[in-house]
Amino acid sequence: MKSHRGELIQMKTISKLFDCIRLIDIESETLYAEYPAHQQHHSIPAFDYSVRQELYHRCLAADTTMYWVEQESQILMLFSVSPVEIDERRLIMECAANVTGKINMSYMMGKSNILLENAYQLSITDELTGLYNRRYINQMLPNVIKDCAKQNLPLSLLFTDLDYFKKTNDSYGHVAGDYLLYEFSTELKKEIRKSSDWAARYGGDEFLLCLVGTENQTAKKRAEEIRSIIESKVFRYHSHEIKTTCSFGVFTINKFDPMPTCDSIFREIDKKLYEAKREGRNTIR
Repeated sequence: MKSHRGELIQMKTISKLFDCIRLIDIESETLYAEYPAHQQHHSIPAFDYSVRQELYHRCLAADTTMYWVEQESQILMLFSVSPVEIDERRLIMECAANVTGKINMSYMMGKSNILLENAYQLSITDELTGLYNRRYINQMLPNVIKDCAKQNLPLSLLFTDLDYFKKTNDSYGHVAGDYLLYEFSTELKKEIRKSSDWAARYGGDEFLLCLVGTENQTAKKRAEEIRSIIESKVFRYHSHEIKTTCSFGVFTINKFDPMPTCDSIFREIDKKLYEAKREGRNTIR
């Protein structure tokens, strides 16, 4: 949208689908404008920039529309965010709709739990790799920390990324890069050996493995298994043979007094990964 006139035309069309439309200024982190499409939109959460700021930045960086769903009690919300341009300003258009009210209630009586569960699974799954996504990390990791503290279990986290991944994108294209991320995630899935463990895509080519009840040395052995497999593997994308390596930061929590926060954990594990990169990559710290 290049003008307010264009904006209003598109708003009118979109308002038929959504209950609330917001324009968000990323630079000032403020609400630029809000258009309630219907009178009754009390179920739409109030604007809070901090809740979705990462999503807004990803949306602008990727220059694409993103969709996701959120569940609160028995209310199912559908959201979309899109980059727009108004008066030469880059903004985010966020659209929200309460979709539970648009589904036949007799159907919902028997299918609502399945519908909500499927929608929730989509909201916490990374579309490319099939692993959990950043949303799942933010929701689950605090609970895992509390559970390990309660049961007095060690918690090990493996933070990993592909070495020189940008070079792969530059050499073979982003589709080849996506293929490489998918294949790498497949190897990570093989390391999920307990129902309590999980793997997630943190963002870009960064991944997190959460290993409950695993001591540091065991966690490093599992990281070494993955590192060795990736180093020896030849990834074939069409006529290209791609070789790559990965680096790991491993951090284990044995003491939960004081209770560690997610932010403090990621500071430590990110520091470990940085050390692995500084030492030449294709290594574990």
